[in-house]
Amino acid sequence: MKTIVSISFGVIAAVTAALIAPLLFAAPGAHGPNGEHLEVTEQYQGTQTPRFEAATEQVEVVGELLDHELRLYVHEFTSNRPIIGADILLEYGELNSNAGYDAEHGHYSVIDTQLLQRLKQAGEHSLLITVLSADIADLIPASLIMTEVMPADEHAHDTHQHLPWGWIIALLIALATGTIIGRKTLVSSEVTA
Repeated sequence: MKTIVSISFGVIAAVTAALIAPLLFAAPGAHGPNGEHLEVTEQYQGTQTPRFEAATEQVEVVGELLDHELRLYVHEFTSNRPIIGADILLEYGELNSNAGYDAEHGHYSVIDTQLLQRLKQAGEHSLLITVLSADIADLIPASLIMTEVMPADEHAHDTHQHLPWGWIIALLIALATGTIIGRKTLVSSEVTA
């Protein structure tokens, strides 16, 4: 019986540590704990996907520049509800392109190759995004900063598809800790018995 209690205690400690540890290393999102909008000041470079965030009183847009598309996540600013099926036009200098809505993944996509090639060049790219829906008509200025040229022959990686190393490491540490705690509890219970 004492063995079962000791092992159970170790398993509970391991699971608790596995659930809590990744939260200590979590990066902040676009919204704070009370739903407030956070300023995005980090420059994305290297292997991370180039991104931007822009907002008005009505609309918030987050963009990700991938190898084959510019993804746009469009939400109402006050409620943070996604704006679905709107007409989205992206303008960059003399170029402009409509963004199609991907209902399966919940984002808009700009796939104009000429526009994408220009955005992949190093420098600051000033964009103007027009959002038209039944309830909203808004112009959102945005700026995409590329610190280095994005190679055309390499694929940008979607950060949502990377292996969750933080979770894996935390789980391994938690399992080791739980095993040690369980064994120490077992040994101490045998000594006192």
